[in-house]
Amino acid sequence: IPGCLSGESNANGKPDVQKHHDMYTLEDYAEKMAREGFDNTQVRFIAGARDAGQVTSKHLDIAMDNIGKHFSAIGITERFEESLVLFGKIYGWKNLSYVKRNVTTSKPRDLQLGAGLLEKLREHNSLDIELYKFANERFEALLLEHDVGERDAEEWLSNSFAARMRLYMSRIVRKLQRRIMGLR
Repeated sequence: IPGCLSGESNANGKPDVQKHHDMYTLEDYAEKMAREGFDNTQVRFIAGARDAGQVTSKHLDIAMDNIGKHFSAIGITERFEESLVLFGKIYGWKNLSYVKRNVTTSKPRDLQLGAGLLEKLREHNSLDIELYKFANERFEALLLEHDVGERDAEEWLSNSFAARMRLYMSRIVRKLQRRIMGLR
């Protein structure tokens, strides 16, 4: 993994990020995860424990409590369109549209992980896995509460095509205007 933390400190005592071509294997990274605070990242951030040494189930409880009390919506990447529809209903957004950018045109080959490495990654991220399960349950509850279904996402996507076309056209017009203004 390029640019991982080297474990060495700079003059300020902060970890030094390597900017040259040193690379860690995924196995190396898995070994360093817990030691250097790269484990259970979502729990660390949502519980406010970014700099905590070892995160525990207590941090997981804090993260789940924070989601329950302070998050009015939750989005799930694998269910992106449904997440947008949910956000639209909760926040009253009317014109939802997005443009896919930097999309991989050819599918990369599947990464095959050994059972030992996969188990190590699961072990170092077990609290994040639990938080993900909790967030999925909360997401499902929010979909029910706000009456969002797959049909809503499909309807939104069909309406979104026109919105994307308007967005593209407005960008083209702005580019033309800038070119014209630059000529004057």
